[in-house]
Amino acid sequence: MRKRVWFKVLDRCERAVFSLTIRCVEKIRSVKLAMVVKAIVDKLEEAVRSRVERLMGSVGSSLARRIAEIAVSWGNLEAEKWALDKGFIRYVTVMEMNRPFSRF
Repeated sequence: MRKRVWFKVLDRCERAVFSLTIRCVEKIRSVKLAMVVKAIVDKLEEAVRSRVERLMGSVGSSLARRIAEIAVSWGNLEAEKWALDKGFIRYVTVMEMNRPFSRF
């Protein structure tokens, strides 16, 4: 609610299902209800994530992988770890976002 996604992302029905589930159910036993609640939670999680975090998964990881492959081909064997390093992926993502004529 602090990020104001509750009303922006969820429609009235989804808000009602989620609120009633929290108020009325101790443990979800229905597979259908669990799937619906999981879909709502996934929707909220995606909406709360920052732009950088979303781009890290789609753009930053592939850029970091390519840079690491180039560095390894130049003889830097430690560069294999770069492709999995969250800090490096974040750095590459922010650099791409701030590049002139970037697609973002």
